[in-house]
Amino acid sequence: TKSSYNRPPTNNPDRQFRALFADSPDGHRIATWVNYAPHATVLGSANSDATGDWTAWAPQEIERLYGGVGMGTVGALGAMDWNKPEGDNDAREAEARQRIRDMVAAATAARQPVHGDELGVELSFVHEPLMQPFLLLNYVPRIAPGPLGLSIQRSVTPPWNTALVGTYAGAARIGDVFVSAFPGEPFPELHYQLREGGVTGAQANFLLGAANDFLGYMLRTNEQYQQAFTEGALYLGGCPEEEVISGLGGDPDGACPDHWTLMVSPTIGRHMVCTIQDAADRLGFGSAARDSECAVLTALDGIAAPAEIAAP
Repeated sequence: TKSSYNRPPTNNPDRQFRALFADSPDGHRIATWVNYAPHATVLGSANSDATGDWTAWAPQEIERLYGGVGMGTVGALGAMDWNKPEGDNDAREAEARQRIRDMVAAATAARQPVHGDELGVELSFVHEPLMQPFLLLNYVPRIAPGPLGLSIQRSVTPPWNTALVGTYAGAARIGDVFVSAFPGEPFPELHYQLREGGVTGAQANFLLGAANDFLGYMLRTNEQYQQAFTEGALYLGGCPEEEVISGLGGDPDGACPDHWTLMVSPTIGRHMVCTIQDAADRLGFGSAARDSECAVLTALDGIAAPAEIAAP
């Protein structure tokens, strides 16, 4: 199938399935957490039922087969689909549940003890310029969508919106397991950057996508941003350039992704990685291979954060 993401630099999906198990001293399962990148869209747009999709089916299958509490979370879900089979929703759900059972069984067979006993969470309030013109025109809370059919439905008051978008990013530590938290849909390249040298000293590297917020897609490089713009700048108009290219005798690629339309800025992905690396340092991990722009991108991290709400 022709697609803008069937070629570099965004043709390297994250197929890694990660699982973390908690067992009692006598061997009984207390909890199982699975972390997998694809969107929870197994059922497709024709589905009319309220469902958590695979992230809900995973706990059901885990609890039925292994006991304890199950939890399913998405990872670096930018441009990540389930690659669902043909057939109706019942067939798709059955395939997904079987795939989950197979992956959990494989992870159970390959499990290793977690080293270390430290626990911690480090979050930073971050500020990012809203540079997407369509979102900017729709950046007001409203019942109906904005004038261009989109609205990101966020508060327009400080600190969530000044001249910048405010949100959270950070990381957690479970023993020597590192967990990054991105407030949107990072593309897999951002996770690869962290787990392939960007964060050091971790036994395993999990990623929570859409954590604490949902600020659209996040790319790593300017090249990727330019690709997203070239392929999807006219997404809201149905990508009419495809028809023009065909009419001129050309070979349109058939791609019309919404990635650029739903991207806050060109730098938000790199910014989040830098912020998460700072969190890794505070948690006792190391960080390396830092982007040359990190100092600039994180200059306002932690400034003007919202007041914490006291526990009842």
